[in-house]
Amino acid sequence: RGMDKYENKVGVALISTVMIYWGVTTVLMKHALAYMSSTTYIMLRFTSAAVLVLLIFGRKLYQQKSKILLWHGLILGLLQIIPMECTTFAMYFTSASNSVFIGQLSFIIVPLMECIMKKNLPERRLIRTGILLLFGLFVFSNVLNTGLNKGDMISVMSAIFNAWSILALKRFTKEDDSILLGVLQITFASIISIMVWGLNPGTVKWCAGSINILFFTGIIGTAVAFVVLAIGQSKTTSVNAAFLNLIQPVCAMLGAYFIADEFGNIEQITFYKIVGAFIIIGSLVMYLKESNPMVYRKRAKRKRRV
Repeated sequence: RGMDKYENKVGVALISTVMIYWGVTTVLMKHALAYMSSTTYIMLRFTSAAVLVLLIFGRKLYQQKSKILLWHGLILGLLQIIPMECTTFAMYFTSASNSVFIGQLSFIIVPLMECIMKKNLPERRLIRTGILLLFGLFVFSNVLNTGLNKGDMISVMSAIFNAWSILALKRFTKEDDSILLGVLQITFASIISIMVWGLNPGTVKWCAGSINILFFTGIIGTAVAFVVLAIGQSKTTSVNAAFLNLIQPVCAMLGAYFIADEFGNIEQITFYKIVGAFIIIGSLVMYLKESNPMVYRKRAKRKRRV
């Protein structure tokens, strides 16, 4: 039991580290559009990461010769690329606030899916935390003032695929090596992104700015981060992983404020984002403070009176 709690803490720490990094560097994805199209950026990001991880882990992967491992990697690759492409496409129709709000709803979808699959009821603290996080995200995104539009259904699909990705990775790590799963996820995501890019190929403005963005988001933010994330999710619950995703928009707020684009522009931190961030982080701290990997309780069975 003690080992379960220790591994849970390690998993939470690893996922939190990845989410903090992804959040801070999210603004670099926006900056990348000044040098290349979104499909070109996604293709270069995953391809550069795939080359690195295959150079390091390629021999170990070849020695496995497991068709099941390859199949699981393909599924994870699809579940990574589809929501990313959906989010990018949704930005043509919806606001950034709506995209953040709806795209992060996987933290609600994951526990609902697990309740259905396991036929269990969620603990009260899970329900309480879910409501607080939803309220915090609602305030953070300021949806009341931005409204909803037709691009929101695309963002909903992104959230659903993100939830499936979290659940699938947790299930697959019970059977396969978590590091190799991360490697295959990156590799297949790269192959799929190249196919998508081939439908509408674009050029790249190569300079110090574009190279730095690909290094920080591709080599570190993808090659390193996805492997660390796979290890982290293998050590904690799917619900914890889904909840910890909400660290990303909070850190994205900070990254957008401190990291300027090539013209020196930054994004201001609004009152709504500050209040929402405090609610989100406070709710996560209270939830994780118990360090209990069990988040479901079995349905109570009535005893017959004799």
